[in-house]
Amino acid sequence: MKGRKKTGQNILHYVIASNVVIVFIIAILGGYLFRFYYKKMQEDFYKENSVYIGNIAKTHGNELQILQDISMQIALSDSARFLLDEQPTKSAALKKQLNQYRSVNQFFDVMYCFYQKDQYLFNHMTSMSIDLFCDTAYRLENYNPEELKELLCTTQKKLMVLSEETVEGELVYFYDVQARNVIYIYPVAPKYDTILIFFIGADHYDDLFADEQGNQRNTWLIYNGKVVAESESEEIDDELLLSQIGDENEQKQVKIEGKNYLLTKETDDVGFSYVAVQPMNVFTDRLRIHLWGIGVLIILCCVPTFLLIGILSSRVLGGVKNINRMLSSEGEETYDLGKIEVGIRQLVNSSEDMKQDQMSLRKSRFIRSFLQSKYTALEILRRDAADAEINISYGLQMVGVIGSSASGNEEKIFEQILEFIQKQENLEGYGIHLVNTNQRVMVLFGESEENLYQAFDKILRIGQVHCDEFVVAVSWAHRSLLNGSLAYLEANTAYDSRFLVDSSQVIRFTEIGQNSSVSNYQNMRSRYMVQLENTIRVGNEQEVEKAIHDLCKKLEEENATLLTFRLLYDEVLRFLMDQWNGDEKDWNQVYNVFTLSRCLTMEDFTSLLTEACHMILDTKTDVKSHQSELVVKAMEIMQKTYSDPDLNMASLADQLGISPVTLAVEFKNETGISPSDYLAVVRLERAKELLRTTDQLVKQVSEAVGYEDDHVFIRRFKKYTGKTPGQYRKESQQ
Repeated sequence: MKGRKKTGQNILHYVIASNVVIVFIIAILGGYLFRFYYKKMQEDFYKENSVYIGNIAKTHGNELQILQDISMQIALSDSARFLLDEQPTKSAALKKQLNQYRSVNQFFDVMYCFYQKDQYLFNHMTSMSIDLFCDTAYRLENYNPEELKELLCTTQKKLMVLSEETVEGELVYFYDVQARNVIYIYPVAPKYDTILIFFIGADHYDDLFADEQGNQRNTWLIYNGKVVAESESEEIDDELLLSQIGDENEQKQVKIEGKNYLLTKETDDVGFSYVAVQPMNVFTDRLRIHLWGIGVLIILCCVPTFLLIGILSSRVLGGVKNINRMLSSEGEETYDLGKIEVGIRQLVNSSEDMKQDQMSLRKSRFIRSFLQSKYTALEILRRDAADAEINISYGLQMVGVIGSSASGNEEKIFEQILEFIQKQENLEGYGIHLVNTNQRVMVLFGESEENLYQAFDKILRIGQVHCDEFVVAVSWAHRSLLNGSLAYLEANTAYDSRFLVDSSQVIRFTEIGQNSSVSNYQNMRSRYMVQLENTIRVGNEQEVEKAIHDLCKKLEEENATLLTFRLLYDEVLRFLMDQWNGDEKDWNQVYNVFTLSRCLTMEDFTSLLTEACHMILDTKTDVKSHQSELVVKAMEIMQKTYSDPDLNMASLADQLGISPVTLAVEFKNETGISPSDYLAVVRLERAKELLRTTDQLVKQVSEAVGYEDDHVFIRRFKKYTGKTPGQYRKESQQ
């Protein structure tokens, strides 16, 4: 009894001393963690803002380079250098040249070329005097006609940028120029007597300033000390902001109108400054979460310690006794520490087995997600790969589809394959089993294409030792980690050709005549996807089915390859997945890349696509009830008054009692498309209906759907459907 009592006291003293030391260490650690997290999170916050405005600067820099390239090409062009009264025929050549620039560069709405000697302006369709341009065609909010004429007629040898302006005039709606624009004026070297004028809509800057999640931040584009464009989640006075920034790149904390902000500023080589401002409370909210975690950790460690000190000794002794009782076959109460050690070792071994099973499950989930291309960001993909302990840093990956006739011997074969892969240097491999097709899909990550092919050759030889029919089909060697589904579709397409080629060797996708399939797919996508995507966005079930029919018909007519079918339908279904608002489990029943790979005929593809489209339209109907009253009302106005040629974003915003910018942002956030794009779809879908069901002339149809100029209508109809109105009517009546 005395020995047992003394043992209990020793345990109690040890526990008390240990917990006092632990509490002291935790208190010191808590203070250190606070300082560490504060500094680290502030650095991460600045880095996040820096990456954000860096992406904006890169995109904007590319756009400026395009404008500069156009300026250089104009400088070298003979068509831009003439006197109108001496060489009037060159104006047609100049208009044609300007139309080419406009057609391939979509970020500006319209461009004009001004030749100072003639005092005349040209665009892709018309020409006009400078007086007509300033007084009637385009009227700016902050520049009267005389000021604008002086600006254009005065020789300037540098880029001029007019901050976001409200533009009005007879040609604004005609050329689809937005109500608010940033205007870039480029003097053309070396004589600087030719001026280029670019109108870039405010909506473009809303898209430019949106982050990866589509959210708007407090962002400014500044040039020559003036704000060119901005996007704010809260009101901040421009002058107060400008007073807080210096000439150099900087990251600092500032105070504006009594509120604290974290400011990041970067300037490019051209002289444009990009400023991102985040409220300090956003940073402190993030920090608060970590501080709560630290506080909870300290409380959880300290408070229970003091509460349990009084009873811990008896519990320890009781626990030892209970463990011995459970481990003893006879149920006697002893303090045999040897038995406890054996029991704990058994528990540890069991835990290790469980960890291995969990890791195997993680690997399988990652490979499945990789093959389905569920990852849209490399950062997330790399994180999940690290969690699954899969090394994807080699630079290349290749997918192989494996089929065999082995019955009951598959596990042994693939154990040998995995053992072989594990022994290879500079190679990582894993696979999943598709039960319904009796296939194994292997993904190998390696440093060179040759090593990957050699590994699959060895896999084939291992399989051939154990069964007569063992087939290995492989994809291209891909560098992009986001091409998982493409690689799988290539490998599966190669596998489907196993009866037509020598399957005693590894079947390579590169050798079965599919090399042009990807380029064919890209061409078909650009021609046939726009109509289907737009009809789904609008939610017209009849038009969706018609678009599916047209898509299938065109694929049959062009004798598309099996891979082209699969790639195009994979793209269509991915677009549908982005529009999906239902339960993810329901969607997975309809579509995944493994389901798609089993489609071998046009009927299979059509059935799969039609079913998916109906599910999408059902969810879109449910979502409409949750849309804001503003967006619903805007849709109703456009659906009822689409035939009004004066209906544009400015007039629509006036009817709703809001600004055009607010309308554009709200509408696009909830629907995924801009109000002007939605109006265009409504008009063009109605035009298609009139062409199918009436004998009205194209000009009459154009006027009926709100287009005063039938040439503009024909151009937009062809861009939307891939056909002229006449061609569409002829095909629909066959």
